[in-house]
Amino acid sequence: MSYLPLKFSEFELGSLRERELKCIASEFLVSLQLTPDVFLLEFIISIGLLFCCDDGRRYDDDLQNCLSIIMRTVQVTKQIEILKFLYDFLKNCGNQLMRLSFGANISSLFTSLVLRSDRNLFCWLYRSHCIRFKPDCLWKE
Repeated sequence: MSYLPLKFSEFELGSLRERELKCIASEFLVSLQLTPDVFLLEFIISIGLLFCCDDGRRYDDDLQNCLSIIMRTVQVTKQIEILKFLYDFLKNCGNQLMRLSFGANISSLFTSLVLRSDRNLFCWLYRSHCIRFKPDCLWKE
């Protein structure tokens, strides 16, 4: 995968190489939706968020849907691992362009994913300062 460019725009518009890369992006996301695999997700995020930066954010919704599917199908410990990976990846200064393209508000992404998954995970995110408002589950402690 090291031959992938930083942006589709590095290739001439309408070229065969550009079309191939767009097909790769679509195939990654389709395979992730069909088989919600955490390792594939991490791979797509680490090299594939560039797909969300191009094409008018064409793949942004697909990637968010894939994240939602995976968060509903994995255990809480794996959810924490995924969100920690996402958080660390997006807070890295080298990934600022991707961060801006992929959900400018990371907290809202985490919140929407967590609300669909588990309250304990939500509490963990609060304690690790990934979210800034206090969830109800912490009031009961």
